[in-house]
Amino acid sequence: MNSLKSTIKQAIKSNYPLIYIHSAEEQRILNILRKLSDNSSTPMPVYEWSCTTGLSESDNAYKNQYIEPITAIEHILNSSKPGIYVFKDLSEMIMDSKLLRTLKDAYYALSEQDNKFIFIVSPVVNIPAVIVSHIHLIEADLPAIDELSELITTTLKKYTEKTLPELLLSDLSFLLRGFTLEQARHILHRLFHNKQINKQKLMEEIDGEKKSLTSQINYLQYVPVTQTIDQIGGLKRLKNWVIKRRELFTQKGIDSKQPVPKGLLIMGISGCGKSLTAKVIAKTWGVPLFRLNMSQIFSNISGNPEATFHQALNTIESIAPAVLWIDEIENGLGFNSDVLSSQSRIFSYFLTWMQEKPPLIFVVATANHIENLPAELIRKGRFDEVFFCDLPGKEDREDIFRIHLAENDVDPKKFDMHYLVSITDGWNAAEIQQLVQSARIEKGNAQPFNTDDIASQSTDMIPLSHTMKEQIKAIKDWAWDRATPASYGSGAQEFSLDSDDETSFELPESI
Repeated sequence: MNSLKSTIKQAIKSNYPLIYIHSAEEQRILNILRKLSDNSSTPMPVYEWSCTTGLSESDNAYKNQYIEPITAIEHILNSSKPGIYVFKDLSEMIMDSKLLRTLKDAYYALSEQDNKFIFIVSPVVNIPAVIVSHIHLIEADLPAIDELSELITTTLKKYTEKTLPELLLSDLSFLLRGFTLEQARHILHRLFHNKQINKQKLMEEIDGEKKSLTSQINYLQYVPVTQTIDQIGGLKRLKNWVIKRRELFTQKGIDSKQPVPKGLLIMGISGCGKSLTAKVIAKTWGVPLFRLNMSQIFSNISGNPEATFHQALNTIESIAPAVLWIDEIENGLGFNSDVLSSQSRIFSYFLTWMQEKPPLIFVVATANHIENLPAELIRKGRFDEVFFCDLPGKEDREDIFRIHLAENDVDPKKFDMHYLVSITDGWNAAEIQQLVQSARIEKGNAQPFNTDDIASQSTDMIPLSHTMKEQIKAIKDWAWDRATPASYGSGAQEFSLDSDDETSFELPESI
């Protein structure tokens, strides 16, 4: 039984006479109530009320009668018939003092019975204070997997020429989480109209729908992802971690009671692949990626920062499964700004949310200055792992060169890889990428560039490890025994950052 169905069933068992369901899905609520009634030992008919049709039921027993809500409720109180009465438009009228009095009377009268219940269904919560103690509020969660699977099966029957493999049915149910049943139904019709149904097409269509859900939110951006995990050079320990957990971040993983991945904290030197990793995790696991912009949240453009942050997390919950990327998390949840009190409250809320969030939201937090983060966030249990992206070692640099040479339409086998690796000691991945691109641009389209062209360009480029070596040394020192290396071989083992000066050095605000 899905959680909403179970919650409604418990409310009826508890004999709450007035039940307010916060949901825009009227038809879904009606279907749940009918199924509960049909499966009950004492079935009760489900009646509907709207401001246009009054009370009605499938047999039209009361159609176009009792259009005024007060007379409809009075009829329910006077009737000897048991029933579940669903009021669709009552929230817009509920401020009327006579209606409030009628609802209070209904509460006391129906509390003495156990066979009549009034449900108010509304997309907004509008319960006046004078009656709040008389109404049981249910926050409707989004459709569960079993509801979505049933919808898929029902919709597919309308397309007799189409078949959907069992595995794809499971994938589709998983991907549709986060949509209302009506939204999912429209997506399914569009998908089933296509000549071919495959997982890639499903992902593209559903990702597009999830993008549209956040298109008006400037602090939560959908990030399109084209890169695959093979396009990350080096970082093999981190990549292996991601690949091994791909099958765990699924509904099948949840159903099997295995630990579902919840998040990574990735720190390191600029240009070493932190942001790219967030993107390829989403790509590898087949879910959309959304970036949370903490600067926008604290800018007050969208309102109070705390309320905005709460709304951002509520939104990402509503469109799960997804990867939530918080870039430079230290700038949003570190304690180095003028909005300390607001940050402190947001930080506390974030810690609680990380512990209680739904399982199909994976958080990737990236940081340059992890030492600015409170210890409570870094400790084991908040994130699955804290990875450190160091300057790439020899093997990683060779891997990075091969990837970017191939992307620039040349054969890596024609390059002296040993030489290129040796002249880029201390270079980060972004700098190697730029080096290859510069060589191609300088050579032009007349003929392919070669090893000498890359070497020539390298003499004009000064890597970050030289211009900011003190800051990078401080980052390396902090991470030495606090984080897991993202690569099996560390660049620190072969690249020397002149460390003769024993004077302590504090990291600046930014690199």
